[in-house]
Amino acid sequence: MAFNFPNSPANGAIYAPVAGGPIYTWDAAGGVWKITSGGLNGGLFIGDNPPSNPINGQMWLRSTTGALYAWYVEPTSSQWIQIPGIATPNGDAGKIDWFAMRTPPPGWLKANGIGVLRATYPNLDTAIYCGDANNATAGFGYHCTDATAATRSLSGLYLALPEMRDEFARGWVDDRAGINAGRAFGSTQADALQNITGRFKQAPTSGGIDGQSGAFAANPGGQNYDSNVTLTTNPGVGYGDFDASRVARTAAETRPHNVALLACIKY
Repeated sequence: MAFNFPNSPANGAIYAPVAGGPIYTWDAAGGVWKITSGGLNGGLFIGDNPPSNPINGQMWLRSTTGALYAWYVEPTSSQWIQIPGIATPNGDAGKIDWFAMRTPPPGWLKANGIGVLRATYPNLDTAIYCGDANNATAGFGYHCTDATAATRSLSGLYLALPEMRDEFARGWVDDRAGINAGRAFGSTQADALQNITGRFKQAPTSGGIDGQSGAFAANPGGQNYDSNVTLTTNPGVGYGDFDASRVARTAAETRPHNVALLACIKY
């Protein structure tokens, strides 16, 4: 059904297109018809901040959090009331996920270790704040004074995000004995390499090397023996060298096989 709203209405003009149905009032300041009775009062306002001069029953969808509120007027007071049970896009605030795209999708932020305004992302602040007792030591989720997340403060207006760039996530060990013992939640851990061993054998006559294993290899150059050593029998070689690349893939860093994706956190 199409309604023929009046042209050039005056502020406060009323239009009731259907008997017993909603009644519309023209809001000249906003340039819109608002439902003022028989339906959703004041319409639905979407934005970061609530609308000014709301009327009883007006709905406000907070765009930064997805929370839905209604303006409730009582005889002695009025206030915004959050409507419970509404499925909002931020139900998973604090969740880390990986995306095959260069920029975060709607509702997500890069997990890049910066500080974000708590007032802008209140659900995220509630979800990952480390608590006052841990604010001075936590790896992320602490309150800080600016976007650099460098200066911690219990009263800081910013929240430090996790830094997941060039990092691999590892399941936190809080109740599994003997595995990564003593690891603090949210802490970072430096790279490490499992030990690589090798062995070489000294030649009995020359003092050189005539046998090796593991990561060691004999090098025939650079012999350096004492002057009184006779090299007529089993002279061996001058020295052994160690190179892990003989038994493992090597690079300038220690890493598992991986694919580069964008790490984001839900707000």
